[in-house]
Amino acid sequence: MDSKADNIVLYDWLSKTFIGNFTKTWTIEDRHFDATDVAAEILTEVRLAAQKHFNTDDEIEAVIFL
Repeated sequence: MDSKADNIVLYDWLSKTFIGNFTKTWTIEDRHFDATDVAAEILTEVRLAAQKHFNTDDEIEAVIFL
């Protein structure tokens, strides 16, 4: 396996496994992430994509199940 394999989150469900466990972190491009940080990054991208798709700057509301 690639030596950088520990520096990526391959699947969002993998990060979900560690929510609440602040000892598990990933280092990506010199930034440190815990599972909550990974979830926040994913949801930020989802929100931006939804705003772009619906051509709006309005807040997007959704219920997300983890």
